[in-house]
Amino acid sequence: GSLIDGSANVHFVKNGNIVVVDSFEVLNGVIDYSKELRLMPPGDYNLELEVSDGYSNKYSFDIANFELSNKIDIDYTFNKKVYDPGETLVVTGTAKGVYLDVLNEVALEFIIDKDNEYDLHLDGYDYDFTYTLGKYIKSGAHELRIIAKDIDGNLGEKLIEFEVTQIPSRLDLHLDRISYIPEEEVNFDVAIYDQAGDEFRGDLSSELYFDGDLIFEDQIEESSSFTLAQFSLPGEYELKVSGYNLSVTEEFKVKDYINLDISLEGQVLEFKNLGNVKYDGFVNIHANDLLEDNRLKIN
Repeated sequence: GSLIDGSANVHFVKNGNIVVVDSFEVLNGVIDYSKELRLMPPGDYNLELEVSDGYSNKYSFDIANFELSNKIDIDYTFNKKVYDPGETLVVTGTAKGVYLDVLNEVALEFIIDKDNEYDLHLDGYDYDFTYTLGKYIKSGAHELRIIAKDIDGNLGEKLIEFEVTQIPSRLDLHLDRISYIPEEEVNFDVAIYDQAGDEFRGDLSSELYFDGDLIFEDQIEESSSFTLAQFSLPGEYELKVSGYNLSVTEEFKVKDYINLDISLEGQVLEFKNLGNVKYDGFVNIHANDLLEDNRLKIN
């Protein structure tokens, strides 16, 4: 037969529906057709060819079946999985098409914890993203979402996680009162906070000082207490709580405490100073017809 001059239509058929039709001329029976598959929905396609000559004769052919993917595959590698506040996160990787490595004008969007967004345009398929974490970032799991798009309608997304260490950063100490007398209980609360102001649980040490001397120490957690000694001297005391390279102090006062104990042993009156200061005062003694007013000094 002779070579056809005429026209041809190429039908891109998806799920029984013609999605795209392209028309071109046929000269001397030669079909020369190419198409860049841009902005087309992904899926399975049938490619149909319809040729018409100048005499209204038509010929149809099923010429190909193919799958069209618009997916961008994103690979990644962290420089580490667990970070301290203030450290630099580095993510390297590739963004490639399923059937073609280098796509056209790929733009990457990096979203950290749904708030911080950063853009990067690829030259090729390799990417390198760095981000310095804030000093006050919350501890625990964080999200990094990578979204890739190109000008041809290809898309890709990857959600990955990394961890931030909880760093104890502040101690708070609160006493229940500011002054006490001997043998009273001193109650206090301690709170540890991390870099983001969230509570942190852990063991601490407490130390009690008077006039620069250590008189009491203990291992504590959040709340604790201790009882002052019977003859705690009056003055300013310092309670120090420390741990995790942190420390906090609070001062309280032990007040002058006068406590004179009087007992009768047979015919003898005994006087004991159970206070924390010298007793210097008068004692009135009444016994039958005896009435005395005596000055008494006891250390």
